[in-house]
Amino acid sequence: MQFSGGFLSLLALAGGLWLSGCNSEKAAQVNTPKTPQPAAEMRPNIQSPPEEDSRPDILLLTIDTLRQENLSFYGYTVENAPFLSSLAAGATIFDRAYSTSSWTVPAVASMLTGVYPSTHGAIHGVVLKGKVVQQEVLPASLPTIAEKLHAAGYRTYAVVANGHIDASHGFARGFDTFDCIGFVPADTAGAALDRLSEGIANTEGPVFLWVHYFDPHQPCFAHEPWLSRFRADLTEAERNRLAAMRDRKSIWEMILKEGRRGRELGMAMYDSEIAYCDQYIGDLFKKMPFLDQFLIMVTADHGDEYLEHGDLGHGFNLYEETVKIPFFVRPPGGGEARRSDRLMSILDVPPTLAALAGITVDDQWQGRAVIGVDGDPLLEGRREVLAELDRFKGYSQSAIITERWKLIWNRSRGSVELYDLLSDPMEGKDTSASATKKSASLFEDLRWRLSELRQTGVTTTGAVDPDRLEALRMLGYVGEQNENIDH
Repeated sequence: MQFSGGFLSLLALAGGLWLSGCNSEKAAQVNTPKTPQPAAEMRPNIQSPPEEDSRPDILLLTIDTLRQENLSFYGYTVENAPFLSSLAAGATIFDRAYSTSSWTVPAVASMLTGVYPSTHGAIHGVVLKGKVVQQEVLPASLPTIAEKLHAAGYRTYAVVANGHIDASHGFARGFDTFDCIGFVPADTAGAALDRLSEGIANTEGPVFLWVHYFDPHQPCFAHEPWLSRFRADLTEAERNRLAAMRDRKSIWEMILKEGRRGRELGMAMYDSEIAYCDQYIGDLFKKMPFLDQFLIMVTADHGDEYLEHGDLGHGFNLYEETVKIPFFVRPPGGGEARRSDRLMSILDVPPTLAALAGITVDDQWQGRAVIGVDGDPLLEGRREVLAELDRFKGYSQSAIITERWKLIWNRSRGSVELYDLLSDPMEGKDTSASATKKSASLFEDLRWRLSELRQTGVTTTGAVDPDRLEALRMLGYVGEQNENIDH
């Protein structure tokens, strides 16, 4: 698909309609408490810890919209995240990590519940004038990793900078303290974490801390000194123009209309956002030096597209740039550098953390532990993982990824695409017409796997009135011509 001038013009005329982060500044917040609030729906049964509790403190660090290929420890030529790189140097890095979707809600829901989107059912959601609506609540029947850790005696904390993953939609379940601060940049997240620092430091027993940063989600701002460092060929006019860009529309118009140079400048802004976020992550460790002795897991909810397949953003396809994610696990204090090409999914987070914490893996979880307590990857034969997208009419897709192949089934169009990821990792050549037997076999595997994923009952929050729903349709956020650019 291609963006059109008509779409951009219509977006400019949207006026007061605010759509899931399409605000002109990242300061717009959703369900933002002034101080961290105790999480609701806590499970009261606390398992007794062993007499000598050697279980690790745990930091789960997630970064919104972070492309795997834009990190130096995955081969990127720009060092835009030196602190994350320093953590990865003492960690086990997974080269073939995938999200279960290409936007936040289904991906994070899978990360917490350990099941695919077809099972947890949290697959929709938009933001209208600062309020999340049309989004499913995580089913209470699916235990989250936070609930499991809390029941085992962990003290649980969370600071999340994305208004979709808030308490009203079930994401606070299992947390003693949960602070959803809305769609805000890393400095605001840092201030929220400062308020928790003393409490975490003085906690008796093991701690589980989840931090979700919103950067580098669009709109990407031009952060100095990194922008000039990453693009030494910037003219003064370009530097001033990029510094003035504060909304997604103007950034994307530049990328779409100015060819190769527009994409270079857009990617430089994206890299500067990564560097900005990385600096605040480093500051977090300076303010809380005890975090160095936590077991640290770092990943992203999904990636982002920069015209690799003709579009910008995420949430409208399942290509590699939107579903392949960074993932590494660092033992307390750091360890031996290891790499794994083992296929894994974001839904492996709960069973992996459970195994490392020495607690029981829930029998409803569909993932598996991917690393042992010694830091070695767990290699348990061949595997297939899935990715799903079903947010808007016309964009229903499912994908099955194997050690070599990837098949994408566009259920809305009734078509399939097949890619040989060993010879074509960027998915440039669809081989479904030539490799018909492999395509048919994977298609049947995918249909069977999806049929086995039984959805748990879900409820939906909010409703969109007819006028606003029609505005969404006109903009393409609902209907056949969706050009979704949301979280």
